[in-house]
Amino acid sequence: MQSEQGYTTGDASLMRELNASLVLNLMWQRGSISRVDIAKETKLSRPTVSSVVADLLDAGWVRESGHGESSGGRRPILLEFNYEARYIVGVVVSTDSLAVTIHNLRAEVVARSEDALSIKTKPKALAERVAERGRRTAGQGGIDWDRVIGIGVALPSPYDYVSGKVTSVEMMPGWRGVSFKAMLEETLGKPVEVDNNANLGAIAEKWWGAGQGADNLVYVMFGVGIGSGLIIGGEIYRGRAGSAGEIGHLTIDMNGPRCRCGKKGCLEAVADTRAILKEASAALVSGEETSLREIRAGRELKIEDVGMAAEAGDPLSRRILQRAGRYLGLALADLVNLLNPDLIVLDAPGTGAVFLESVREALHDYALPVACQTVEVIPADLGPNAVAIGAATMVLQGLLQRPSLGAEPVAPGTPS
Repeated sequence: MQSEQGYTTGDASLMRELNASLVLNLMWQRGSISRVDIAKETKLSRPTVSSVVADLLDAGWVRESGHGESSGGRRPILLEFNYEARYIVGVVVSTDSLAVTIHNLRAEVVARSEDALSIKTKPKALAERVAERGRRTAGQGGIDWDRVIGIGVALPSPYDYVSGKVTSVEMMPGWRGVSFKAMLEETLGKPVEVDNNANLGAIAEKWWGAGQGADNLVYVMFGVGIGSGLIIGGEIYRGRAGSAGEIGHLTIDMNGPRCRCGKKGCLEAVADTRAILKEASAALVSGEETSLREIRAGRELKIEDVGMAAEAGDPLSRRILQRAGRYLGLALADLVNLLNPDLIVLDAPGTGAVFLESVREALHDYALPVACQTVEVIPADLGPNAVAIGAATMVLQGLLQRPSLGAEPVAPGTPS
């Protein structure tokens, strides 16, 4: 319970942490503020604010930053959130790579490394590799490992956030029944958050990118596979077993090609980047006239090549991307009819404007007018680090709720 004196019921240490969370959240949002204004905005008493601020100063979470304007008496001392007080490790596990990023408390990337990885890597070996790469990347960024408060991990598979286990082992063989969160916490000795990559992309775009201000949004991750993260009422919707948002496995063509999930005609089997490149490569082999032949110049074809050729007017590339875009738009029409979101954020690097416009056209062709008349489809804003930023943001959310997660105090200005 909160009163004018702050949180006043329950265990004293819990009340202290709740009050610290209230003040820390305000300062994180405001940047610079005086003790008097903290008391006014939080409804905490001045003695409580003074005590909480003293603790936060000692721990290095906040620092004094000059003086504010006087309203008749002495000029108030301003306080600001120290976004470099601690750091967070973001880990993105993909089908063929392991990316590790170090983030400050704005979730900004301050160091990054990426290495090849087999998706068949066993959980224990992956945990040890994450630990080694995390420490190495922090060191490369000049960050002492003791200043790392937690690790956020993105997995390319449905993940049960409650049980802490991968729920679809088709993508990650050997992971059945494994609690990777617990395994990694034991290996690293630090708090760990784990989720599906599309969910974390949605969190990132909601907090920092194109989805800011939208309470109901669909984030679509388009590449090798197609997934989506759903935010409903401002919160991630994961479903019962963590498989909500698996848009790539909506059936588009019952007689279509077999998907890696074992079913036939899934969206990603007919429209993801593998399907696009397969169709383009087959056209090249058959001798079809296309500028892709010159763009490719003897190397392996990339999705960026097809997007670039389509932008330049290449008929083959335009046809392939328009077809894939319409398939995706058809699937999104089903989501729009079901969820009626404010916004769809499309993260489809390399596909270009031809693809985006085809998605928009198909959505409006197939969705109910009442459902699609207000929804926008816009490109993602955060680039290739979006999922890592989302992973760091999950850890940051926990920190702002529980400042005591920040390990031992670090004095303001202590060098990394």
